Amino acid sequence: MRSERDFLGLPIHSLQVMLREISYCDHNIPCLIPDGIFGEETLEAVMRFQRQSGRPVTGRVDNGTWDAIVTAYYASLRITAPPRSVQAFRDLAFTARPGDCCVHMYLVQSMFLALSHVLSGIEPTPVTGRHTGASVRNAIWLQRRAGLDETGALDKLTWDMLSRLYGMYISRNFEDVLCFSESQIDPERSPDTRGFPWEPDGPGGPCREKNAACSQQHAAFFTRRAGTPGPALACGDSSHSPAPPAGTPAQSPPG
Repeated sequence: MRSERDFLGLPIHSLQVMLREISYCDHNIPCLIPDGIFGEETLEAVMRFQRQSGRPVTGRVDNGTWDAIVTAYYASLRITAPPRSVQAFRDLAFTARPGDCCVHMYLVQSMFLALSHVLSGIEPTPVTGRHTGASVRNAIWLQRRAGLDETGALDKLTWDMLSRLYGMYISRNFEDVLCFSESQIDPERSPDTRGFPWEPDGPGGPCREKNAACSQQHAAFFTRRAGTPGPALACGDSSHSPAPPAGTPAQSPPG
């Protein structure tokens, strides 16, 4: 993912990125490939946006059109962005030892319970908040498979392995495990975890897949010119060309 700093001083590229994001929710807007050049495709996208937003269809991106695009961009991001993640593990020093009772164990036990439907090595875990019984045995099973000390305690390393298993077998196969009945659970068909990348830095490390909708940057960093306010953007402009002096009239779109 590119840094937000990369978009500073690249007005056309920023405009194209925002219009591309808007097109994910509004299929009447062409899905642009940002290249930093205000060409015919960008002109068409701007004019369609202006028409649908009730603005004068000029093909020029003045302050009003820019602000409307930024607003639509943020609205689109709220729809297309991935669900917000939550920091479930309290801090580096936190450890839930066998017999401990804490609110953080509710989530851990729920994760164990979900995994028990797809991994025969994990027992169904009552969600009580107390780290005893099946909860401890599941932690030991996880630690054994990961080559960790088999303490039964839930520390950061054990949590990291649990969250990776959950992400692989539950989150990424959500539709397969969303609805089921007890009769559908077949331990003999449980996935084989022997090939699971237990080593955090191994070839199966953190997922680097990119979601196209995630790659967009915050519109607050999108600057139209080196200084604002500046002239309107128009067909023929380029993010790679130097900004004209303030007050220079923008080019009119062809035709």
